[in-house]
Amino acid sequence: AENGFGNCSNHYECEAACPKGINVKFVARLNREFLKALVQEKVGAIPATR
Repeated sequence: AENGFGNCSNHYECEAACPKGINVKFVARLNREFLKALVQEKVGAIPATR
C-alpha cells in the first residue's frame, strides 16, 4: 500500500494511522456485511444488484 498504509494487522495500527479516524470495529462490521451479501448472492438467497 502507498506510504505503508494498507491492510490492518492484529494490533490495529491502521486505526491509529487512519486519516479519517475510522474505527476498526466499523470496518469489521462492513466486512462482515459484505461477505454475508456475497455468500447470499452466490447461493441465490437474494437477487444480484449489479
